[in-house]
Amino acid sequence: MRFRGWVFGAVVLTGCSEYGVNSHPGTGDTGVGPIDDTDTVGPMPEAVCGVLPPTVALPMAEALFAGGDSYDPGGMPVSIFEWSFTSIPNGSAVAMPLGNGANRVVVPDKPGEYVAQLIVGTEDGRTSDPCFATLTVTPDPDAVDPVAICSVNPEEVAPPFEDATFIGIDSYDPEGMDIDEYEWSFVSVPDGSSVSMPWGISANRTVTPDVAGDYVGRLIVHTEDGRESEPCFALLTAVPEENLWVEMFWEHTGDDMDLHLLAPGGVPRTGTDCYYGNCTYGGLNWGASGSADNPSLDIDDISGDGPENISIAQPQDGVFTVFVHDFPGSVYNGTNNVTVNIYVDGHLEWTDVRNISVEDSDIYYATIDWPSAVITGM
Repeated sequence: MRFRGWVFGAVVLTGCSEYGVNSHPGTGDTGVGPIDDTDTVGPMPEAVCGVLPPTVALPMAEALFAGGDSYDPGGMPVSIFEWSFTSIPNGSAVAMPLGNGANRVVVPDKPGEYVAQLIVGTEDGRTSDPCFATLTVTPDPDAVDPVAICSVNPEEVAPPFEDATFIGIDSYDPEGMDIDEYEWSFVSVPDGSSVSMPWGISANRTVTPDVAGDYVGRLIVHTEDGRESEPCFALLTAVPEENLWVEMFWEHTGDDMDLHLLAPGGVPRTGTDCYYGNCTYGGLNWGASGSADNPSLDIDDISGDGPENISIAQPQDGVFTVFVHDFPGSVYNGTNNVTVNIYVDGHLEWTDVRNISVEDSDIYYATIDWPSAVITGM
């Protein structure tokens, strides 16, 4: 696009100022020296600016920022035209061309808004207030959208220690431009999970599920010229590998709930009770020799809303008891809804929600008869 013989009509009229050009932010590198306004008299010049066309589309786009209609009410010639950008789109490398001409041709490189500022001055040192002109740049309307290709590896993991990676590196742009952002997010996670998608723009993200269930990731890719793909979805499933898995989470933060699992014939807060005081990552010796029938509190949460879980790879025979203690060290004034899920051989077999409002209370949820896996609410 070329601009010949075009006269830009008045678009913006601004007021006056009594400071020199170089006192305005963002006006360096113009080749114009400082203006001495110590003896300024009379009305200030008026900066009149605009952009033609006001909207252009990538990739072959250029626009003219025009200030030729600026004037001095006192009749002196306007001899200084100081153009600068006050804002450009993120990632853009465009700079205002140097010089002192009234007009500047700009070739944008990213979609978005380019806001330019013009300050004009006269030979006797008077300067205008700034005038602003906005160029809007849109993606190429004829370009084909990029394609998001996503997966997760592995597709199934055991919580809460096994990782999985959401993969988007095979995404591409049919137009041949680079993919400069991989926008990953979770569409859904299981109730009680505190896992979030790692922040960033990279193609792949690694997560560690904390509760059992389905984690649905979504990928949208963006090209450097502002086009974006349709979403792609990938499903990660977390399945407990232990034969007995008990998990807990609650509604309101700031209320420390503690999960307890009693061994057959167990007594609360002794070596036959698995809880935060003695069972974090193991530590208790239950049943026969070896560790397969020993419990482990894998996650202990204090200040949040969970989750917590206790697992046993191969439970001993007998009746286990699940209860929740509302620890008095952190007080929540009100009722808290506390959920307990019990999984047997990787399958959810029992769930219940209890309303807990009394600090330092023990709320009994269920018994688990092993090896029959009969679960009875209490």
